[in-house]
Amino acid sequence: EQWTTLRANQTPRMNNIGISDTVTRKAITQATRIAKETQPISGTLAERYLREHRSIKGALPDSFRFHPNHWNSEAQLKMPALVVVAKNSQNKLRAIQIISLDATTANKAALKSPKITRGTLKDEAMGVLVNRGTDNSIFAIAEGPETALSIKEAYPDLTIYCTLGVANFKRVPIHSDTKQV
Repeated sequence: EQWTTLRANQTPRMNNIGISDTVTRKAITQATRIAKETQPISGTLAERYLREHRSIKGALPDSFRFHPNHWNSEAQLKMPALVVVAKNSQNKLRAIQIISLDATTANKAALKSPKITRGTLKDEAMGVLVNRGTDNSIFAIAEGPETALSIKEAYPDLTIYCTLGVANFKRVPIHSDTKQV
């Protein structure tokens, strides 16, 4: 398949491991470490959050994971979390979004910032593929993972990406046959 990005961008200078600077490399390493501590979402508090509080009924992508004890610096304690994994066009993990959950209610934790992103969203052609649709002519992009899943519920034939942030909308890969975003 032929995929492009919403912006034409020069390729950044990369070091021998494909990451352009030390800060970015450390951020990706941290995101990768956290992602490795996760488990599949099925039967977890994260699945309960999506089903009970976000009314998601369909299948959940493999990029939606559960972390039973993620350290939340705002709360200063370990909390369960939904972890959403973002990969670049080479299928390499570059970022995660951590959504802290209330261990009793399975809802988002009552924090000022229950969502935090780790890693980098600066790679060209990246995001979280929530649904690989059958109709490439129409494409949906959502900022948050829960919104992307809601769109999938309503429009299961669309290809749907989640950006994990407003600044990343321009980096989502768009199929060359796409007529409407």
